[in-house]
Amino acid sequence: MISAYADAIAERLSFDRALSARVRREVEDHLYQAVADGGDAQQAIARFGDPRALAAQFAAESVGAQVRKLGLTVLLVLGAAFLAMKLRLEWYDFTEWGVCERTAALGTLLAELDRSAFLLATAAGLAAFVLMRSGRMLLFWMAAGLLAASVLCDGFLTAFRFAGWDWSADFLVPLGSMAVETACAGLLVLQIRIAQRISAATALL
Repeated sequence: MISAYADAIAERLSFDRALSARVRREVEDHLYQAVADGGDAQQAIARFGDPRALAAQFAAESVGAQVRKLGLTVLLVLGAAFLAMKLRLEWYDFTEWGVCERTAALGTLLAELDRSAFLLATAAGLAAFVLMRSGRMLLFWMAAGLLAASVLCDGFLTAFRFAGWDWSADFLVPLGSMAVETACAGLLVLQIRIAQRISAATALL
């Protein structure tokens, strides 16, 4: 009886395997403890309440925790991407790596677009972090989209720097920093999708 009741709750939380397993374990532990203390299993289950209502409560708590985690992830991702950009620019200065004259004009335009996109991404990320509810997910997606645009501009700018140069070990730092930026944008999109999936599943409970 207890296992079936715990399964009924856990099944409704199957969209989040970790949450489902944790809730099932906690519910079973509490109910078995109540029986061990001399209580009746059916009465203990009745005191716990309707499985659907309990699942909805746990799911709502999961959504809140996921959104808070997402807000922190946005700030960390933006910070890591900014450090990667700065490292690449410092490397260019350190190695006295000049810009190819053929791409200088386009590079200047892309650099302005890059800077604007990153600043807007940071603004959207900060706004999403401080807001409580309304509009947060939209701001998260705005931050992710603008960060992706900034990374794309950085990719072109990096390619422009490579133009006309033979391959050397100096390429590793710009390529590594670009890999970090790309990973940051990908991680942010992944976390937003996870939060949306949990929110959508919670709304159906």
